[in-house]
Amino acid sequence: MRVVEYGARKFTPGFTIKVLIMKEFSNYFELFGLPENFEIDLQLLTERYLALQRVVHPDIYATASAPERHLALQNSAVLNEALRTLKDPLARANYLLTQHGFQPSSLSATTSDAEFLMEQMQLREDLATAKDQQAIAIITNKLQHQYELLMQTLANELRAKRWMQSQEILHKLQFLTRLRRNIEALD
Repeated sequence: MRVVEYGARKFTPGFTIKVLIMKEFSNYFELFGLPENFEIDLQLLTERYLALQRVVHPDIYATASAPERHLALQNSAVLNEALRTLKDPLARANYLLTQHGFQPSSLSATTSDAEFLMEQMQLREDLATAKDQQAIAIITNKLQHQYELLMQTLANELRAKRWMQSQEILHKLQFLTRLRRNIEALD
């Protein structure tokens, strides 16, 4: 029988097949044996994901009973969602804030920073009137610069556990991300 080592634990395939995997772990960080931080080791995350997939992947349970196959599918889905959430910096920040009682992804969420909103309106106007690729490239560079500065600020705020400030910055980053997608759609 194959044994998979995962952190300090050793598992054989099926270790979680009696229960949903998230019942054994309190959050996605714990699931992957990572500290609950915004800044994480993405290579280690991937390695731990692959190790867990070797234990819970539905193909391992192809000949198991129907309830076990169903649990294997659920466990694999949870594992995939956990990986997607922690790999994406904005999703990871959103998840961290949610873990601390905030709901930053609500549909009505926006920033209250009037200056930031005015800058974004100006960028959108500039984008709407951009006549060539060079003008779009200038807007894209401005946007990228803002994005990088805000990501750095977000990391600092989350590290300091300043949740309200982090939520405000996350709203700004989500705004910039939507604008980036609009620019990408132009190409």
